[in-house]
Amino acid sequence: MEHLHFSARARRRDRLKRRLASIAIVSLIATMLGIPGMDLGWRLIGRFSGSSGIAQAGGFGGIETSESTEGMLKFRQKIFASRPTPTPKDNAPAPAEESSETATATTTTVAAPSGSITDIIYKAAAEFGLSGAYLVSVAHCESTLNPQAVNPAGYYGLFQFGEGTWNTYGYGSIFDPTAQARTAARLIAAGQSSRWPNCA
Repeated sequence: MEHLHFSARARRRDRLKRRLASIAIVSLIATMLGIPGMDLGWRLIGRFSGSSGIAQAGGFGGIETSESTEGMLKFRQKIFASRPTPTPKDNAPAPAEESSETATATTTTVAAPSGSITDIIYKAAAEFGLSGAYLVSVAHCESTLNPQAVNPAGYYGLFQFGEGTWNTYGYGSIFDPTAQARTAARLIAAGQSSRWPNCA
């Protein structure tokens, strides 16, 4: 009968404890997923349990939440430092000088650059026996064919690789479209298209 609380004060205190525990659990999960600023869960659990060293107990091995946040911030700083700076493009060509003697109309066609994003993706698809159109559609869905794309959730580049996946399977810069296309083609050819659940 000791666990039964008959007073309104005791019931409110129990409801508050349950709410704090729920908030702490959600915050802990968010912290473990690397969402910055979500170390509130550790503080709530420390307050709730009455000890400030709760992060070292319970099988967490002394991992502090600030370490994961700092690690993620350091990784992002490293990524942005290695990201190539875009070169400004002139939208309007300089007018050509014409003499009154030779004012003839000429038309020229400009071929697509050989290193265009779709060419890179088609080459990677052919290397791993995939359809180039399919691989382009995945890249278009993920980053609209922008090799410099950054998702605030922690995904980078043409095929939006996460830090862990890139460190395991990728090579070179995470913003290199050739490396991204070859890594994505290799993973999809190996049957791991589920890594792109919304696009592949």
